[in-house]
Amino acid sequence: MTKQKPTPENLSRRDFLKLGGAVLGGALTLEFGGVVLRYMAPRLIEGQFGGIITAGAVEDFPPGTVTHFPEGRFYLSRLPDGGFLALYQRCTHLGCAVPWDQETRKFVCPCHNSQFTAEGDLLNPPDRAPWICSACFSRRDW
Repeated sequence: MTKQKPTPENLSRRDFLKLGGAVLGGALTLEFGGVVLRYMAPRLIEGQFGGIITAGAVEDFPPGTVTHFPEGRFYLSRLPDGGFLALYQRCTHLGCAVPWDQETRKFVCPCHNSQFTAEGDLLNPPDRAPWICSACFSRRDW
């Protein structure tokens, strides 16, 4: 004798709870999977931190200048040889926001007086490492 599948007319309480638990478990699994995928996906929004930031024309940045981009949390340093370097605005010691001092032409950390050059090289400890740098490119390089 074969077991008859439950129909809506004769669905027992046990079968209803099993079906409800399966639906709820599936929904939770999908939700958890979505959260994990969202966490692992890169957050690359153009114009914001981690994304592509349009700085402007190359001619807008004379060699030897440093420009702050708060929306990207970095400084754009135009090197004397004409190249560019993006420097993350936090120090490598405690993560303090480090401003550019135009008079001394250095980055001076307000937390412990660490100093960095416009190229990100360490001049004065307690930091032990140079600044975090990123490569820059122009749309002509694409």
